[in-house]
Parts: sequence; structure tokens; C-alpha cells
Amino acid sequence: MNVKQLKDISLEVGAVTALLVLTCVLDANARTLKKVEPTYNQKIAVDQKALAQITEEVSQFLSHVHKSVYVRVNEGNIFKGIATIDDVKDTMDFLAKHAKEHPSWLKSHWFYNTYFDFYRLYSDGDSCPVKIGKLPRGWIGAPNNHRITKYRICKIPGSHIKTKKYFFPLYPRPSDEAGKRRDFIRNNPEEFIRFAHTKDEILEGALENKGVLKPLAWVTLEGYNELVMQGSAVIDFEDQTVPQTFQVVVANNKEGADKYWFVAPYEKRKPSKKYPIKVEPISGVSFAGNISDIGFGKVLVMIGKNPQTLEKEMRVGVLTDTGNAFQDNLCKFDLFTGHFEDHHLFDEHCKQYPHTAEMYILIKKRKK
Repeated sequence: MNVKQLKDISLEVGAVTALLVLTCVLDANARTLKKVEPTYNQKIAVDQKALAQITEEVSQFLSHVHKSVYVRVNEGNIFKGIATIDDVKDTMDFLAKHAKEHPSWLKSHWFYNTYFDFYRLYSDGDSCPVKIGKLPRGWIGAPNNHRITKYRICKIPGSHIKTKKYFFPLYPRPSDEAGKRRDFIRNNPEEFIRFAHTKDEILEGALENKGVLKPLAWVTLEGYNELVMQGSAVIDFEDQTVPQTFQVVVANNKEGADKYWFVAPYEKRKPSKKYPIKVEPISGVSFAGNISDIGFGKVLVMIGKNPQTLEKEMRVGVLTDTGNAFQDNLCKFDLFTGHFEDHHLFDEHCKQYPHTAEMYILIKKRKK
């Protein structure tokens, strides 16, 4: 066999291998996504103004990303071979345009059925109970339905000084980590302040007494726990100064009751080529989910039963956020519900949203 024949065989084997890989990918995607004909006539419960705002901001974000050499956004793993990032951008641009020009269309089935392809999204099946934890009442089951949870930005009271009521300190990330690589910090914890103390030791003043750190604010223990659980919180200060948003950034790497989270003031970046605008969540239309598989900026349709009216409703939103809970998890979505000062108000507001729902993804129809 000569060299040319070997090359020809090699090319054929390579082509077959590539075809097999593509076939496997498409087959896996087919088990997760299914293009369907829309036959839905449920009430469309959507805040038109909020949907117009989120689609406009996501459209602007995707435009910045297209011009940036620093940031990459793709179509999502399960959409490979089905849609491109250009399709995602066209979908968002189109929806943003008509949400602004024809807001009444957002509550019309005609609009969605005419201009968009519907892809039914299936969850991870038997693995869902493990991935979503306690099953809600009325759980219909995977893979046809997804767990719908809700999240909020909480408001907690606080003070700029320590008081009898506000005794729990919120410390910034220690400055001795500045300029150090994360792997170096992780492999040499004995060299850094952050790892030296437990939560109780910090609460007793271990960091402040050494003069190495000053608290950014003081809150109650309940307020601190709320901040940690939600990941961020707006602090309303006792002296009526301007409220400030803080977010958790790093922990002391202790476990259980010994764990303490350091915080940082939240600052919204101005748009640039290197750092496109951050899309802030908007109540009722912003979802968190598995962005790596589904893809940022996907238009989501949620069809589920309103627990108050017991009628099925169709809601439209956008996938704009993610988190560790969604890694390798297509079983759930988290709907942003706004700012709430306590659990009672939050729980009352959430009674209108379904616990489980069918989920669909909209892609603008291509011109024939």
C-alpha cells in the first residue's frame, strides 16, 4: 500500500469518526430537545414592560459580546448543530424590537406561533430527585417537567457601627491576597489571613483586634445568614444613609458552623469591549439555569399551573443567570422575583408561580 492510499484511508476514517461524533451529539440533543408545533392556548401571564426591558438589555449585551475579543458566549451545548449564537442574537433582537414597538403582541399566541420555533426541553429524568432535593407537592415528574424555584434580592437592616442589635461584622476580602493567583492561595493557606480563624473567632473580634481589617458594615446574625443564603443583599442602614448592596465573595474554607463568608460592595461595571454590561435580573422575566448547556440569552416559555387559580398559565422570560446548583443539572430553573424584606412577603408573592412546569425554548424562525 503506497503513501497516497494510506492518506486516502486516513481521510476516510477521519470523516467517518467525525460523522459518528456528530451523530452521537445530535442524538443526545434529540433526547433533551424536541422541536414541536405550538398548540398552547393558556393565558399568557407576562409583565410586558419587564420583558421589553430584559430583552433590550440582553440584546445590547450580545451586541457588545459580538464586538469583544475578550468575552465569548456560545449557543449552548445542547443547541450545537441546531442553532448558532447568531440565531440567539437574532431571536433576542427581534423580540426586543417588537416588545418595544408592539407590547400587546407579548400577550398574543399569534405572535409567538408565527415568528418562533418552539423546542420542548426535557429534564434529566431519573436523576432529577437527587439534583433538586425535596420534591414539591404535585410533582408530575421528569423528564416532561422541570422544578421551578424562586430567588430574590433580600433587604436586611444594618449599621455602620457596632451596636447591641447589629453585632455581626461583614469583613472585606483581606488585602494580602491581592495580586496572588488563586491556585497559590489555595495551596498555601497558612500564608493568608482568610484561613486563620473560625466564624466564632471572627465574631469575637480576632480580625479587628489585630488591626488588619475593618468591617464594612454590621448586621444581625439573621441578616448575615440571609445574605449568605441569597448570595447578596441590600443593607438598609439604621442612620438612613444610602442603602448599599453587598455580595459574598470568598469563605475561610472552614466547614459547618465554623464557616465565615467575606463580602464586597457590589459595583455595576460600565460597558466596555473587555467587560460588556452585566444583565441585571428583572422580576418575573429573568431565569437562572444551566447556561453552559442551554446557552445564555435563550427565550424561555414556562407553562405551569398557577397554585392560586389552579389554571395553567404561559410565562415568557430569558435565561440570564446561573450558579453552582445548575452545573450538570437540567432539572430545574430559578425564577427571579424581586426585592423582599422578609420571607413572609417573599413567600406570599411566590404563591402565583408554579412549582413544576413544562419548559420550551424559542428560536426565531429562519426565512425560507
